[in-house]
Amino acid sequence: MKAFKVNLITTIYWILMLLVFMFFQTRALAGNTEGVLKIGVRKDCPPFSWEVDQKGRYRGYSLSLCEAIADRNNFDIEMVPVTAQNRFTKLHDGDIHILCEATTVTLQRMHRFNTTLYTFISGASLLYTPETQSASELKVGVLKGTTTENTIDTILKKQTDLRRKDLSYTRVELDSHLDYAEKFNSGDINLYIADREILLALRAMSSNKSKKLIVSRNYYTIEPYALFTGRNNHDLKYMADKTLARIFKRDIQELFRENFPQKRMNDSLRLLFRLQQLLDGRDPLPDPKTKESDP
Repeated sequence: MKAFKVNLITTIYWILMLLVFMFFQTRALAGNTEGVLKIGVRKDCPPFSWEVDQKGRYRGYSLSLCEAIADRNNFDIEMVPVTAQNRFTKLHDGDIHILCEATTVTLQRMHRFNTTLYTFISGASLLYTPETQSASELKVGVLKGTTTENTIDTILKKQTDLRRKDLSYTRVELDSHLDYAEKFNSGDINLYIADREILLALRAMSSNKSKKLIVSRNYYTIEPYALFTGRNNHDLKYMADKTLARIFKRDIQELFRENFPQKRMNDSLRLLFRLQQLLDGRDPLPDPKTKESDP
């Protein structure tokens, strides 16, 4: 009996030691995080990442994903504000470990940094007022440091919202999405181009109800989003991808409803999440001899 108790105590001891080892090993794997995951967040990017009050509290869809990554891998969180202009510099310099906002994946960015599984698909659209149609001059606002900067001409050629013969324009660069309202009110811009979900959120948050703001129903580009980690931080990328695959399998419907209460998940997003959840690999593949109906 005594031998049994000794063996039981010894077994429990080593199990506890193993759990402690795994806990700290998980923290160490993420590459220089020292148990703290530094998350790059934006003040101006609803509904993906934005500051909700003066106390420095943030929320958003992308932020929710990063919080889940930290929680499921036993990291504490430090939120580090970034802008569209300095976000990649801060990631490169190690000031942040993971970028959690509305970041479009491009080949150039993939070459410089690690990207996770895709988290969303958006696209550039237009925000304007009824007066924009007849304005003598088109003044187009765009956020500096974004992919939209380089697509204004293409978007204006594609667009079907503005019934104007003259689409020549003056370009006005903004430092923050939140500056758009002031620029509209001052007459500095009469058209703002950004990803559609962001435009819808900005309009919903607008305090100026006297000016009618119209958001186009159309997407004029395709912007695949992902989270970004440092170029050599492969372990953190793996942890992020593993967590995302499980979220896409179990929790994405609830997470989507919380962050996009007025939006229905379209077929493209649903397919994106379904394909990527297969990477979790925990469920066995169906027997190839078994016939299954189409999904």
